[in-house]
Amino acid sequence: MPKHIYRYQPDSENRRKSLANDKVWLCSPDQYNDPYDCEFRVSDASVETAAHKRLAASFKAANQQMLAVGCSKASELVQNALSKIRGWRQLVKVCCFSEDPNSMLMWGHYAGNHRGFCIEYDLEDPKADQFRTKLYPVVYSDKLYDLTPWAESLVNGSLAFNPELPTLGLIHKFNGWEYEREWRVLSVSTDVKSDHDWPAPTPQGFSLDRRWRRPTSKPFGTSVNLEVSRCSRCTEPKTHSNCFPRHLVKKCEDIVSRNFFHLAADHVPSLGR
Repeated sequence: MPKHIYRYQPDSENRRKSLANDKVWLCSPDQYNDPYDCEFRVSDASVETAAHKRLAASFKAANQQMLAVGCSKASELVQNALSKIRGWRQLVKVCCFSEDPNSMLMWGHYAGNHRGFCIEYDLEDPKADQFRTKLYPVVYSDKLYDLTPWAESLVNGSLAFNPELPTLGLIHKFNGWEYEREWRVLSVSTDVKSDHDWPAPTPQGFSLDRRWRRPTSKPFGTSVNLEVSRCSRCTEPKTHSNCFPRHLVKKCEDIVSRNFFHLAADHVPSLGR
């Protein structure tokens, strides 16, 4: 597990509210830009065959007609079970993070076309204990994760059955997304729930990209000068002056006071545009 992870955000009122309250937003994979996110595959025929074999082994003395009736009922039960398994995607809520705070593609894709911000979380902070328990690395593959062996073990009574294995289907993504170096928080419920926020550790760092500007849709309440700490690419400390909403002023000042407010020097000149 990395020491730090990062979350790219567009600059919006809801995202600022989450930042101020130490929250992250958990949402359905249907909201993401990958139509195969949290998808997996299961072979219905293979699972039905496994069920029929177990039935045949258990009722060797039964005549073929009785066995056929039993297999028909088994197929119906398997289809019902697989339907529920495929519905797990509707029960999961996800929040995505990255190991890379300097990806031009992710600044463009997830931070409002370079007009948003990036939040840094310290995973070694003791306050991140609960956060870490729901955090998983994404596994990149050229195929959807195959849950068929797991589903077969479900119907054949295998001692190797692992109830946690479906989680692997929720953290697999296609190789084309590998540049994101993603980690994700997963929350799986027993019934369908609305998207919602979830407690997160207090951010350790906060970065603005080159096109960041004040939103024009809602006026800000307080003007504040923020002294920006020097990061590895800065040649000298910079002062960033902009209007922040009242409820975020204290949050940003707290981060600054701990020398965790990062802003790359080459991003500073365009902030006032």
